[in-house]
Amino acid sequence: MAQEHNIKDIKVTWRSFGPGATFPYIQKISPAIPVLRAVKESIASQFPSVRGRGTRHGAPSKDKDVQRLVDMYNEAKVHEIKPGRTIPGGPTDSAADFTTMGATKLMLDGVFERWWSERSFPRATTEIYNVEE
Repeated sequence: MAQEHNIKDIKVTWRSFGPGATFPYIQKISPAIPVLRAVKESIASQFPSVRGRGTRHGAPSKDKDVQRLVDMYNEAKVHEIKPGRTIPGGPTDSAADFTTMGATKLMLDGVFERWWSERSFPRATTEIYNVEE
């Protein structure tokens, strides 16, 4: 089974040649596979919500997936009010309203008008067909 995982990693997970990988390439990439696996597992452990069901094949269960996400959210406790907790930078440290700024820029720079003028042209509404065709 371990050898099958190695073959999959060489030919699929970290492939650059695909199934047509040459032996020199396989010899070159093989020593790096344990490191690449460790990096992948490290990142997955830091972001558990990315991988909802784990690393094994099995029948998907939306109830279990949703429950796992709910449990992760509850464990993070980001929704709980903690008296005395402050935002670094003070009350003036808030994100700018980029959505409004972007929409305003689109309107003031004439993007909407230019978009419409490039797409607005007279169109025929009649349908004329040749009976013989």
